[in-house]
Amino acid sequence: MAKNFFTCFKMNMHINFLPYNFNYNNSSSYDTQTFGSKGQPISLKYIMQKRKNFLPVRVQKYVQKLIDQGKDSGVSLLDVHKKLYEPLLECKTLAEVKQQYPEFINVLPVVPCQKKSVNSKGRTTENFGLKVLQEYWANLKTKNEIAQMFGMPARGTLDFSLEKINFIGFSHNYKMLLKASDAKGNKIIADKTKAWNKANPELRRELNKRAAQGCKTEEYRRAQSQRMYAYDILHPERRQKISRKSQQMWDKCPDVKRAMFEFAKTQGTYLSVVLAKHAKKQHLTPNETIVLNGFFKKFWHAHPELKASLSKASNEIRNDVKGLQKLSEE
Repeated sequence: MAKNFFTCFKMNMHINFLPYNFNYNNSSSYDTQTFGSKGQPISLKYIMQKRKNFLPVRVQKYVQKLIDQGKDSGVSLLDVHKKLYEPLLECKTLAEVKQQYPEFINVLPVVPCQKKSVNSKGRTTENFGLKVLQEYWANLKTKNEIAQMFGMPARGTLDFSLEKINFIGFSHNYKMLLKASDAKGNKIIADKTKAWNKANPELRRELNKRAAQGCKTEEYRRAQSQRMYAYDILHPERRQKISRKSQQMWDKCPDVKRAMFEFAKTQGTYLSVVLAKHAKKQHLTPNETIVLNGFFKKFWHAHPELKASLSKASNEIRNDVKGLQKLSEE
């Protein structure tokens, strides 16, 4: 088995270097702006693939239906939200709302309080629950705006009232998706982010460094490996693209190729099985992926002098891709 593996390994060498980027400790890598300002809208397919858990169930089902029917092109998440929740404005009573929107079945019409006070203006009216649902879900008013509308002295007063009537809202992440789902809203967010990054370069570098440190933990890498394993099953084209780039790097790094071949022979039989599967482009289990990444880590620890060769090859490939993209745009 080991002999067959090393023959395959030496001939193909389809080893993926991408999990280990040895340039991330370079401070210059933090100078790039995190966000641009082109204001590109976020597609419904991307949202369902990457941010599905932020969406209310009603929105999830409707978006998935659009995608399944091929009718999602040109439709933003904001368009979907308005279509689904603007009918709230036509409801005259909370009972009508509950018939059309079962998710609001437990919302009470008023705050169940026994004593009135100066702060109870508005929230003890008969239509308080209905009005808040309409303003929040249909008109997309902020809680601060709703509190002001009801004459409340602070948002905290509104939050207390909403808790008492079993109000259901949506997450801040969903709110941001709504704002960024069309070109106009996305550009506003991108411009604000770019301006903040420019005004706070030191803080931005520190935040990026913290994020990079978090990505180094074994727990994070294990979880990321499991997520990518599941993703690759659904999207084999990603692995094909990575494999092509990996092979290009091998072709530019014959010294690394020879050293890794010799190092692999000293690491035991189980690793040879894992590397054989990887060389044949077969899917690895989460545990096998951990073993493979552990092999890379050991190799680079044993041969730090070869990192420069790999980094140079990686940069050459990246520049070649950018050059081709630039030519295609001209």
